[in-house]
Amino acid sequence: MTSMRKAGISTTDIYNLMADQSGGFEKINALKVDMYNEMTKKKQKEQSDAKAVLVYLKGLGSGDAGMFWSHHADEEGKLKQLFWADGISHMDFQVFGEVLAFDATYRKNRYGCPIVILVGVNHHCQTIVFGTAVLTNEKEESYVWVLEQFLAAMKGKEPSAVITDGAPAMRNAITRILPKAHHRLCAWHLLQNAQRNIGDPNFVKGFKSCMLGNYSVGHFKKKWFQLISDLNLEDNPWVQGLYEKRHMWATCMMRGKFFAGFRTTSRCEGMHSQIGRIVRSRNSLLEFVQYFERYVNYMRWREVDSDYKSVVGDAVLQTNVRALERSAANVYTRTVFLKFRSWLNSGSVVKVAALKETSSCIIYSMYRYCKPGKLWYVAHDEKMSTFRCSCQRMETFGLPCDHIIGLLVHLDIDVIPDSLVLSRWCKAAKEGMIGNSESSFKFWESIVLARLGSLVMRSSEMFNLGCESMEDYLDTVDMMAKHVEKLKAKRIAENVAAVEEDNVTPIDVKNPDVVRSKGCGGTRSVIGNKGKRKCTVCKQEGHNKTTCSQNKRQKVSAGSGSVAAGKGARGADSGL
Repeated sequence: MTSMRKAGISTTDIYNLMADQSGGFEKINALKVDMYNEMTKKKQKEQSDAKAVLVYLKGLGSGDAGMFWSHHADEEGKLKQLFWADGISHMDFQVFGEVLAFDATYRKNRYGCPIVILVGVNHHCQTIVFGTAVLTNEKEESYVWVLEQFLAAMKGKEPSAVITDGAPAMRNAITRILPKAHHRLCAWHLLQNAQRNIGDPNFVKGFKSCMLGNYSVGHFKKKWFQLISDLNLEDNPWVQGLYEKRHMWATCMMRGKFFAGFRTTSRCEGMHSQIGRIVRSRNSLLEFVQYFERYVNYMRWREVDSDYKSVVGDAVLQTNVRALERSAANVYTRTVFLKFRSWLNSGSVVKVAALKETSSCIIYSMYRYCKPGKLWYVAHDEKMSTFRCSCQRMETFGLPCDHIIGLLVHLDIDVIPDSLVLSRWCKAAKEGMIGNSESSFKFWESIVLARLGSLVMRSSEMFNLGCESMEDYLDTVDMMAKHVEKLKAKRIAENVAAVEEDNVTPIDVKNPDVVRSKGCGGTRSVIGNKGKRKCTVCKQEGHNKTTCSQNKRQKVSAGSGSVAAGKGARGADSGL
């Protein structure tokens, strides 16, 4: 039952599974309530949930040289903030840490503490975890503390871009701790805010076009002011504030900034959704951390599987520029190659309209087939073998645009130049980190179970041979007893050393208070809050709107007027 609980299976499902395996509920020598009782006894033995988490993280660090964890307690000794990142996260950030996205999620532990997961994207376009934090509030100082611990875990390396939902506390913390990073606002959250604040479908549609359209700066401004003028929103304060922050959401204003394909915090939302399948609001902090680490290990196993698929077999060539396609297939991972191949197809119909030689490079004017009116400009330095396009897609995503590909075809270049290959999208992206002791891999629990299975298989063969004669039986028993005593003595020595270390650096922290999640009503009571509800009319405690004497007097006064006025008053009250 404990093993299945670690895998995220509910107690009811465990009970049903045992009944199915044994042939009926009557074959189980326990009731469902017995399972719950055993769980309760186990939790009662735990003196402090917060202390158990810290001890668990400290244990992970014993097998991982790159493990980093930090916590902060309040004046009463209660856990207030917790952050951790293991050695693999540190290694991933060194390779893929240009872009960072994070968001908070709720209802993942019994204390209601927000969970902040800092994620990025690897060379297979998969979500990877850089660090995780547990907070008791979402104030600016809390996010400042998280980012400070994050930089300490990553040895001071900073991301070049950060994507969030635009919460003021996050925005201010990023400005203070990561001033050099370009802060991008989530496109999905912006569209939701536009729907709530304006509510006009025409504005939402036009705003989406302005935000995601690949326009020039002048064309963007023209479309924006035309949209505002058509809908008479010149004096709307929310629209004015939105335009002042255009460098944080307009694609044309961020051209040339590398975001690795990020436009939203959807990767964070996807992580929250997946974790929500195995974590419940009733779980303790220790259970959450254990379940979360298990899911992160699963994510890393998917990366290993993708690495294997990228190096095994050859891609089927499908475009008209087979040489360039083969070159890309040999360099990029399978997922990135499939994205790049669509640009190969469109690049084959891009032609050269004219060229202009300068002292440092040759500037080619490129146009798409049958569309000579729209031009892009590609600068080519023959000596350095570098290419730079006016669309700046290479700088934004890290893959050559179709305009550069069209020029490669025009120049009869059959191998993608090294200047156009970003190492973070390549199959060998992580080879430079192999052998780094500070980024050593921690042992997964699955490896321990694999060792157990191997020992069981070998011991079974030894038992079959050792029981054939009395002499072999006695030798086998004697050998096993000596080896068991040797292993016991080794474990005792390790435990004594661990206890002595704990005595030197004791961990004493209390459980956090139950906190309120974002979105809770202002007068609603929460678990652990003994305050009474307040009336929404007179703001006094002890009663509600229905029994409020002031509300009753207002109704009587309104009813003394005409019937029409009474209906109007009730309608207004209903509207509120």
